[in-house]
Amino acid sequence: MTTRPVMALPAQLKKALEQHRIQADVADDEELESLISKLDVLNDKVSFYKAKLRKKNA
Repeated sequence: MTTRPVMALPAQLKKALEQHRIQADVADDEELESLISKLDVLNDKVSFYKAKLRKKNA
């Protein structure tokens, strides 16, 4: 049995937002791009701290 890696909340939110944008046929605008960019930055921070904690606990 293989396990899928668990996506961090910011990554899940970004994926949901992108899927909603596609389904709603919403055009990309500056505000949407800004929000997606912020989610990317937040996801990078979450990944960094998760890796740091894993290393500390190893």
